[in-house]
Amino acid sequence: MSAPRITDLRSYLKALEEAGELSRVKIPVSLDQEIGAICLRNLRGNGPGLLFEHPGDGNLPLAVDLMASRQRYALALGIKPEELAAEWNRRTSTPLAPVVVERGACQQNVMIGKDVDLSKLPAPIWNEFDGGPYLTLSCHVTKDPVTKTRNVGLYRNQVHDRQTLGILAAPYTHLNLQRNKAPNEPFPVALVLGPDPTVVMTAPAPIPFGTDELAIAGALRGKPLELVPCKTIPLEVPAMAEIVIEGEIRPGELREEGPFGEFTGHYGGHKAPRPVIHVTAMTHRNDPMLQATYEGMQPNESGFLTAVPREAEIIRQVALPGIKKVNVTVPAGGALHAVVAVEKPYEGFGKYVGLAVLGSVAGRYIKQVI
Repeated sequence: MSAPRITDLRSYLKALEEAGELSRVKIPVSLDQEIGAICLRNLRGNGPGLLFEHPGDGNLPLAVDLMASRQRYALALGIKPEELAAEWNRRTSTPLAPVVVERGACQQNVMIGKDVDLSKLPAPIWNEFDGGPYLTLSCHVTKDPVTKTRNVGLYRNQVHDRQTLGILAAPYTHLNLQRNKAPNEPFPVALVLGPDPTVVMTAPAPIPFGTDELAIAGALRGKPLELVPCKTIPLEVPAMAEIVIEGEIRPGELREEGPFGEFTGHYGGHKAPRPVIHVTAMTHRNDPMLQATYEGMQPNESGFLTAVPREAEIIRQVALPGIKKVNVTVPAGGALHAVVAVEKPYEGFGKYVGLAVLGSVAGRYIKQVI
């Protein structure tokens, strides 16, 4: 396979702009709800990805909702939208292990300890009753303390102050399964912001526990990811990411987090004591940008990010010959509702397929199958 044309966030933005799928917002826009309101209106009109060039009167750009359509998701993989499920399954059948290198663009600028200031990031207050500013597209890289297998997951992060972040991770997530293997030790975590699009695709995908998810990202892009060692924690992160936040979750330490306007269109995760990430370092490229997503109402980017891999996994896991197509609907969050087209060899086959979908690992969140 030839080297992919899209190798990082910057080349993806260039491809989006060339395809007419990116709109630049050149005027200053407030971080306090204004960006959220613009994103919501843009999403409701099936608008393009947005690049805010001066969020909060600053000069650190904010790229939002870049993969909030099947067309833009497919563009990142160099394929057609109708090929997504089949191509996902074909590529991920052969993971490509990442390669660790000595240097990477994500560490062109390094701040350690008290030099870190998270308030310099243009993290918006997206909705009226959000608990504070939120990072919404942080790819959390962690490592199993026993097997040393890497994992990547998407979790919301409230910016508490200059050097601490909140995190909401449900008990069943891979991050917590890993953390609970060494519950009395600080748990290293790296937040990767603005990586190769395939890393963002992999983070919410239903990848089996124990799989190196950065190897899945490598398979999707057709070339192994290059990783660099973090500066202060024992983890490796994508070398071409825009921004990396290094830190640790300390055992037993909680701080009030939330609420937050979630993908369902409701405020989810009420204000409650939740774990804290103590930031030990922040590194970034020259002239970095922050990548984020608006979560407050469907359809939104997270709906597409969760729907596409679930469609592929349902087809792979159910593996019935009568299935023609699966659509995990984005208005239902890309996880709660599925439509399956089948060719019925006998009466009752459709019900059989529906039950199989509901019983599959990829369909564990699905409430209704048509």
